Amino acid sequence: MNLFALLDQAANRFPDRGAVYHGNRRVCTWRQLRDRALRLATSIRHPDGAGARVAIASHNRPEIVELMFAVWAAECVVVPINYKLHPREMAQILDDAGVSRVFASSKIAVELASVTSSPTETIGSEAYSRQLDAVPSAPPCTDPSTPAWLFYTSGTTGRSKGAMLSHRDGGRAPGRHRHSY
Repeated sequence: MNLFALLDQAANRFPDRGAVYHGNRRVCTWRQLRDRALRLATSIRHPDGAGARVAIASHNRPEIVELMFAVWAAECVVVPINYKLHPREMAQILDDAGVSRVFASSKIAVELASVTSSPTETIGSEAYSRQLDAVPSAPPCTDPSTPAWLFYTSGTTGRSKGAMLSHRDGGRAPGRHRHSY
């Protein structure tokens, strides 16, 4: 089971119902969200490969949802980064997590450019939009024990610490199946 299956099931059950909203404006239906995620998955999986760690550092935007599902559809690991962190703290997380790519909102992308060499793509840019022209990837079939999330918390020692959740763990609160890195 892969967390993408949650989106796949919703798209099959409620294809034309609203899935993502920005305020009161419907951004996409469940079917459209699934299609967008599978197209982005193609562009993520091609250069990065399965198991790659992909960070999302963004102010609140509707694209965050499609990116998370796209990363899972690509059989990669989502590394969400709190947009309120200082760019140096973000860079430390990117380095520690070994991310292969970062998707960031425009302001954060600019700030990260001066503190990290991680390839950064700006959410909502023309290059981002072109990735939606890719042929949709096939829905994944992933071992449930495969890592899905790598969360970082602010550490009391001054350095962030990561906690990995698998696809099996991903749908519930962290507990005894959590793995620290």
